[in-house]
Amino acid sequence: MDKKLMIGLAVAVVSLASFLGWYTFELNRFTKPVGGSSVTQTVEITPKTSSWFVAQRLNEKGLIRSAAFFWLYQKLTGSSLQAGIYYANASQTGKQILNTIATGRVSEYRVTIPEGWRTEQIGQRLADRSIVAYADFVAAAAGKEGMLFPDTYQISVKATSSDIVAIMTKNFDKRLKEAGIDRISQSDLTIASIVEREAKRDEDRPKMAGVYKNRLAVNMALEADPTVQYAVDSVKLKQAVNPLTVKFWGAVGGDQVKNVESPYNTYRRSGLPSGPISNPGITSIQAAINPEKHEFYFFFNLPDGSTIYSKTRDEHNANRRKYGI
Repeated sequence: MDKKLMIGLAVAVVSLASFLGWYTFELNRFTKPVGGSSVTQTVEITPKTSSWFVAQRLNEKGLIRSAAFFWLYQKLTGSSLQAGIYYANASQTGKQILNTIATGRVSEYRVTIPEGWRTEQIGQRLADRSIVAYADFVAAAAGKEGMLFPDTYQISVKATSSDIVAIMTKNFDKRLKEAGIDRISQSDLTIASIVEREAKRDEDRPKMAGVYKNRLAVNMALEADPTVQYAVDSVKLKQAVNPLTVKFWGAVGGDQVKNVESPYNTYRRSGLPSGPISNPGITSIQAAINPEKHEFYFFFNLPDGSTIYSKTRDEHNANRRKYGI
């Protein structure tokens, strides 16, 4: 046999034996806990997180002994790491930790609630993520519209609908305090919820709030489209076989404005609607509390997000003709 071939085979045999020895050694350690600290560590995995990065993070946190073996074992077993937030501690084996992540047994959910959503939209998102049941959340949040603060939340898998509502309303109080707001009246919160749905740009929020305050001061109907949308959507929810399929905030036409009988239809009724129509962010809340003082009573939005304001209805109608609205 060729000498070079023999040397090559010998090297291969030695390398294979070394690898198998290392693999057997690491596999034995992988099935035993690292031990030591019993402190629970949080491990977050996003859809874009690589398995090697996860292995390194687990190793840095003292949860596994070898990042290289964790990565290799995960590849060899075909385990797919599921995105989520997990709890782990050094009393678990590396194999147990991998199995937890591969099967998606998350410890916390991360969920984002956008500004301007109504309670039922939040319920839809939570149900879609299998966090809590839609009906349970809507029932728990009854009377809390406007105070379910829009934010990104980390929610324990053990949290109930009532727990989530408490977390969101507590965050509402916290964010108001951070903004230097001691309290907000129901009327201002209602205005903020309308502004949140109307405004396309932050700089317009105080001015829009000022328009609504001006109208209220002279007992003029608010004529706010979002309130009609809220009324129409509320009817759709009552009629829906499956509330999870209901779409919200669709454009409203003239017939809907005229025909929807609801305490939220601010075209047919003067004054504020019965309560908030959405859950506003802090910028809209600040605008409602400190509206811009001016003499405008009308406005409409352009497709580019800008807003045209007018002092009289004649001026308003002329501007609508000018811009083709």
